[in-house]
Amino acid sequence: MLIGWSTLQNQPKDSFSSLLLISLGSCLCMIASITLSPVLFSPPGHMLEFVMLGITLLGIMVVIRQKGTLLSIRQAGSIWFCGTMGLAVGAGLFLEGIFVSGSAFLLIKWFDRYIKIS
Repeated sequence: MLIGWSTLQNQPKDSFSSLLLISLGSCLCMIASITLSPVLFSPPGHMLEFVMLGITLLGIMVVIRQKGTLLSIRQAGSIWFCGTMGLAVGAGLFLEGIFVSGSAFLLIKWFDRYIKIS
């Protein structure tokens, strides 16, 4: 939510809900993968690979649609970051998720203050 909240100032409100859904969806996929791995006889890493591929494709579509602007690269990075944070929290890495999300939020705020991206 922190990363989505920081993008609210620069982007439409739909981007906040999109980032939130990406993060929660990837978290649910990781929890389901860990829970169902004994039943399906497959390691949780397979689900992680598929989720990361989907998140990467979403980011690529954003960059291509907006013709590779700096803002589109930032949006793609936000999508990728929120997806990976969802996977980390889904795997049980709560403290790491809080620390990295907080650090990323502060870094984004610093960039917004000192570096102007148009």
